[in-house]
Amino acid sequence: MIPRCSRCGETVPLLARSCAVCGTPNSAWNTVLGIAIAILVLVPAIAIAIYAATHWGELLIKGSTSTEGPSPLVSKGDFGWLASAMAECDAKAAQEPSVLHFLVIPLASDPTHTEDWRKASLNDIGNAVALSRDDTLSGLQQQSLTISTGEYMFSIRDEKTQVVLKWEPSIGVKWFSTAEADSIASFRIQFKLLNKVQDGAWGNTIDRKKGDCYWINAISLD
Repeated sequence: MIPRCSRCGETVPLLARSCAVCGTPNSAWNTVLGIAIAILVLVPAIAIAIYAATHWGELLIKGSTSTEGPSPLVSKGDFGWLASAMAECDAKAAQEPSVLHFLVIPLASDPTHTEDWRKASLNDIGNAVALSRDDTLSGLQQQSLTISTGEYMFSIRDEKTQVVLKWEPSIGVKWFSTAEADSIASFRIQFKLLNKVQDGAWGNTIDRKKGDCYWINAISLD
């Protein structure tokens, strides 16, 4: 339908700002202008959302930095997102020395590798053992390790006060932190898979280094 001037009744082109006969402003102009502005705003936003949804792994890798340079294990690309998360946690912990940061990577392995992983353990952490960064990434890429899908509970205990800090049950790789940590000089860790009958054992004492992110590459060998 062709718009008409509200004053003199002459037809007015949709994109005309006013009536050519009497000069009355074209009310349709503001509507068209508003729609055009909305389209200009929405199209880039939609494009960014689509790109982020389809390239989230790539964005995560590009957005992280490491003072040690890229790991040769990351160059294969399969678990670059995990190495990036480790580097990001390191950077955040360095910026917040009064906060304790933990990146928990729950791992699983078939029984044939149990003794190998037990020998490679850096620390017994209650009901699991902790592996090094390189052993973790290498095992994942060689498929002798997988990210566990079991629900677990992660806790720490201040060795001086015996106060226990625990987080909600979680699944998959999780980043935990607490600002109630400035006075903690040493602590123990507890990692419990909730689908197994386990005792409440705690790991060995860890002397805290402020500004460090603690990667908890935890594999249950029960």
